[in-house]
Amino acid sequence: MLIIGNRLLDEYPLLVLPTLAKTVGLNEAIVLQQIHYWLEKSSHVKEGKKWIYNSYPEWQKQFPFWTKRTLIRIIKSLEEKGLITIGHFNKYKADKTNWYTINYEKVFSMVTNCHHDSANLSLPIPKITTDKNKYASSVYLFESQFNELVKKYGSENVVKMIELLNNYKEAHGKKYHSDFHAILQWVADEVIGNKKKYNTQSEKAVKEKDSQQREIAFNRWIEEGNDPSEFTY
Repeated sequence: MLIIGNRLLDEYPLLVLPTLAKTVGLNEAIVLQQIHYWLEKSSHVKEGKKWIYNSYPEWQKQFPFWTKRTLIRIIKSLEEKGLITIGHFNKYKADKTNWYTINYEKVFSMVTNCHHDSANLSLPIPKITTDKNKYASSVYLFESQFNELVKKYGSENVVKMIELLNNYKEAHGKKYHSDFHAILQWVADEVIGNKKKYNTQSEKAVKEKDSQQREIAFNRWIEEGNDPSEFTY
């Protein structure tokens, strides 16, 4: 037997997150984590979200212990639970390769509700915990902090903020005493500010184009011998 560090074999491991497996099912948790792994590396952005694409034969290479039929069932289960969205963005209609993205808000909601239900069943008095939840590989927030961010900025923006902060911390080896306050201090401004900057630039471009078209129309009006004071646009 070939032992590599803490692994029995020299193979890339698949992650099983106990809380996620308890919430959505073992098989579903394994596939969902793998989709998240590839989404982290993806550069394909559609409809404002990151996506990955894969065929079932390719999925089977990553999960050789499952049949194609089993994989189809697992992925269908994830879709029916609302945990993933399956899209079709292929150039050719004959290409039936599926595209996948994770509905992170739904995942967080299910895990949180499951945690609450378990606590309520096992404890007569609600348990107060100081543990932070892991929302990305390097981003930790209290549940109350996450809910506050969603209430203030909306779930889609919060997902982008978590992704931005996580990438920054991973790239720079940065650590914060409070990821929540880092988001409030600069990450939120970065995400919301980019949106405002984009909208401002778009509005400016529209106004400039409209001004140019008006000038062209005015010049044509004059060339046709019309009275400049009667020009309307």
